[in-house]
Amino acid sequence: MPTFHSIVWDFGVPEITDLQMDVTVHNDPPGPPGPQGFQIGTVYFQLYDFRIFADLPQFQKRGIYSYHGPQTNVFDANKRQWRGSGLLFSYFETSNPNDVQVAEGGWPEFPTPQQIQAEGGQFLGVRNSFHWGSGSYRFNLKPVAEDTDGIWYEFTGTDRVSGDSISCGSLRFPTINGRRPLIPNLGSTWIEITPHNLLLANCPFWHVTFDKVTANNGTLPAQTAAARYADDQAPARNSDISLNANSGAIDFRIGQGVVRRTPNGTILTL
Repeated sequence: MPTFHSIVWDFGVPEITDLQMDVTVHNDPPGPPGPQGFQIGTVYFQLYDFRIFADLPQFQKRGIYSYHGPQTNVFDANKRQWRGSGLLFSYFETSNPNDVQVAEGGWPEFPTPQQIQAEGGQFLGVRNSFHWGSGSYRFNLKPVAEDTDGIWYEFTGTDRVSGDSISCGSLRFPTINGRRPLIPNLGSTWIEITPHNLLLANCPFWHVTFDKVTANNGTLPAQTAAARYADDQAPARNSDISLNANSGAIDFRIGQGVVRRTPNGTILTL
């Protein structure tokens, strides 16, 4: 399943310094075997993607594209094996190992020549194991150090019940011509399920709630969330993004039995 729907977060400022998301996963993410024997590979829950320096000509309007989030099965290219549920954090445009700090128990991710060709360029990343499923979590992307070459950002996941926390590792984003690599506003949340030809009508029901989304050390809450659907036609309408009027939380539902109630492009005020 490609990105059938996404949430675009607006903090009301051009850039933010860090990001915190409190998330409730109401039931385990879809996994194999799917209905009617349909095999579901991995579920990647992309929390907030963004492009730094998209205005600079050397990046051809692509910017330094970064993404991070939990995945049901994370691949370790160094060992050529799948490592189970975990966290991943990556960005494109370079594969300099000096910009990577691996966390305890984690591993780096650098592209093979085949991946460079398939992905359209260089990239780097960090990975680590993290057990997640039905439960409550806090995900943080925050700066942990800064030097003359750039800012180091660390991605962490915390179980809000047990308090157990895992670092995915850190990546250094470059400072260019004196410009600090801050996190742009209007990043998006989305879900990717493999195989990409999976229809949501064949996908088991999954429900996630964003209880609280804040930036700048918790002082700046997201102001609005825009509901975006890549396909707003049947049979791809088994997805919905809605606002809980009582709590102000954002509900994210996909799969069997889900009815589209929030139209494409709706701006939800938080």
